[in-house]
Amino acid sequence: MNQKYEITEIAHPQYPGLYRIRALIDVRYGVKKGDLGGYVQSAENLSQEGTCWIADDAVVCENARVYEAAWITDKSHVSGQAEISGDAHVEGNAAVLENAHVTSGSVADHAVVRGNAEIKKDKRTRKSPRITGSALVYGTVVGNVIVAGGSVIGAEEKLEGGRHSAFIVFFDGEIPASGVDQQEKKSEDSRRKLKRTRVRRGGER
Repeated sequence: MNQKYEITEIAHPQYPGLYRIRALIDVRYGVKKGDLGGYVQSAENLSQEGTCWIADDAVVCENARVYEAAWITDKSHVSGQAEISGDAHVEGNAAVLENAHVTSGSVADHAVVRGNAEIKKDKRTRKSPRITGSALVYGTVVGNVIVAGGSVIGAEEKLEGGRHSAFIVFFDGEIPASGVDQQEKKSEDSRRKLKRTRVRRGGER
């Protein structure tokens, strides 16, 4: 199998053991041969197959895996046993941790997806979720769903979007939105007590 990238000796300035990748071929739109990418801990973190890529200052480490057409950008972070696949995009300062699986849609801003969470496309509607703001997701989100603000989706919750309307979950309380460090200070139980507003909005996303 021809390799699409190599791991360079360019170390992460803050985290020892993480090194930048470099494209050996044209991987996808915006990633040409010779371009530097984000940081990995080992070759197991990013598949040599498909068009998946880690860009900018994004980090994928420990036993996390990125494959198929997934796209990890900006300063996002993927670790633990997490898997990012399909056409999923993790961006901004978002984090996907522990045993979470993201197979479609986007995780953006300061959102955190963790535990055994699943973020996936609805096979009927072909629509995918967007997790944004400082949202924290432990559960399952499927299809045309937007989880925003400081919303919390508990481990036993499953949200599914409709065929012609977006299912929107938004909390606008005063929750610090500074990424993984702040999110880890809040237990699931305490965050689930926060007031949430769910709205069904007509029209296609």
